[in-house]
Amino acid sequence: MNNISIIIASYNKLEQLKKVISSIRVRIKQGDQLVIVDDGSSDGSQEYIKNLDIDINYDYHLQEDKGYRLSTVRNKGIELVENDCIVQLDDDYLLTGNVLNKARELFDKDKFIIFRRDEMDEENNIIRDERVRLNWTKDKVGSNLFKFIPGGNPLRISAIWGMVMYSKEVAEYVGGYSEAYNQNWGAEDCDFGTRFLYAGCDVLYYIGEKCVHLEHEKRPNRFIERKKNTEILDKKLEEYRMLKKFNNDSEI
Repeated sequence: MNNISIIIASYNKLEQLKKVISSIRVRIKQGDQLVIVDDGSSDGSQEYIKNLDIDINYDYHLQEDKGYRLSTVRNKGIELVENDCIVQLDDDYLLTGNVLNKARELFDKDKFIIFRRDEMDEENNIIRDERVRLNWTKDKVGSNLFKFIPGGNPLRISAIWGMVMYSKEVAEYVGGYSEAYNQNWGAEDCDFGTRFLYAGCDVLYYIGEKCVHLEHEKRPNRFIERKKNTEILDKKLEEYRMLKKFNNDSEI
């Protein structure tokens, strides 16, 4: 089965990060890699990670806190990974069940896979099940696996959340995360995933094994920030129409 490089983007969520790493620790295998990229935490995360006792290769990169720079830190994670199979998490997503082995099984260079996410509150109650979002797609291609049906003009993926899996080679081909979205929250993941679609990859939703989103304090102006970034996204999608497909170099 495929070796996996796990990228965790983190910022000042030490208690959630500890739980996430604990969920990874019991699911990793020799040959896997953990890459933690930190957007300038000041809550003790650096000391915790430097003393981390884990049985696989791991890397930690701390960038200076110059505001919200999620795209920059994720690009550093892509640069640092050693395996082509990348599983990407944030610092508040727990792995559950057999989800990592399922990722190994499903990995394909030409696929961008979004895994089911559940929400959990501080009392460990599930408060939302993301399977309700299957109205986005109707094309079932396997057990618990659905293919995104492109729509809109220009084409776009309207939402990406939780645990995603993709190829490092293709991520580098499409140019990684756009840093035009830095300083504001949201839309950088939709931009990134949509470029995989334009490059000829299948975008898939897997609703079997899952990750769980931990409760945490929300950014106070996140909806205003997302509106600003959505305006950037609308302009950028026009630019991506001419992106060459990864497989055959024909225009989409």
